[in-house]
Amino acid sequence: MITKKSILVCVCIPLFFSCGNETTTHVENLIDTASITSNADSTQNLTTAVKGDYIYAFYDYENTSKYGLKNKKGEIVLKPVFDCMGIYTNGKVPVIKDNKHGFADINGNTKWLNDYTFETSSNEMSGEVFIKGNNEELVLVRDPKGMLYYFNYSMKKIIDCSNYDDAFEFSTGLAIVVKNNKYGFIDRTGKLIIPLAYDNLNSFYNGLARFSINNKYGYLSTKGNKVIPAIYFFASNFSEGLSFVSKNEDYTDYFYIDTAGKIIIKGPFDQADSFINGKTIVGKDGNCKEIDKTGKTIKKNVECPQEVC
Repeated sequence: MITKKSILVCVCIPLFFSCGNETTTHVENLIDTASITSNADSTQNLTTAVKGDYIYAFYDYENTSKYGLKNKKGEIVLKPVFDCMGIYTNGKVPVIKDNKHGFADINGNTKWLNDYTFETSSNEMSGEVFIKGNNEELVLVRDPKGMLYYFNYSMKKIIDCSNYDDAFEFSTGLAIVVKNNKYGFIDRTGKLIIPLAYDNLNSFYNGLARFSINNKYGYLSTKGNKVIPAIYFFASNFSEGLSFVSKNEDYTDYFYIDTAGKIIIKGPFDQADSFINGKTIVGKDGNCKEIDKTGKTIKKNVECPQEVC
């Protein structure tokens, strides 16, 4: 939910990260068959859903404050012993334990990186720690000199990003890179395909990436074309083909556009949110309602969500 009160803290802030290379093998058997249960702790602990094999990281905030792995039934398949964990894909997952960085398999056998490290961020409220720059089976790492690289899950150097000041996780085959406070996109070969010409960028959603120039927002295609020009003081990421935007400098008067920039729901609203399953909640003068993607009211006088991103 975005409101004129919350917008100042809810504008998307990029995540930054680091990385690793050649390894020394150190094996730890961390599987705990006694802990496997069909009634594993609540879904509030779940962090990262993973496509394909349906194994995902979870954070055991109630007991260990550590990370482990669960399967799609919610059964613990790798007990929570890691300080940080990334996205599990094709049998491996990036992990951090006791300041060592590496990759674990489903049995907990871990290969540690030498010298290179993952960067992390943390949730101040829950205490959860996240490995940044980890997606599409690539992880951003940093060497002892602070240079950036992408490694694959076999711990091979895939992309040299040492020419950049920062980088982000891959999404739809592209990753944001930063140099001298300007943002662009590289592909999986490391080629800069969208130039370093933007004050800020977001990953692609529904085929478009939000960009900003001179404190105004617009949207780029994957080819770098400005599909929607930078005419908004606020613009959300697209969700289910719609984004809510505002041309008002004090972040009110929201309305919804489609991926061609056409106004679909006029509003204006004081409060707005992204669509999920064809529905969202909007508000005007403190009164909130649920609407569908045509703007038709589904339910009146609903409770306004808390002012959080």
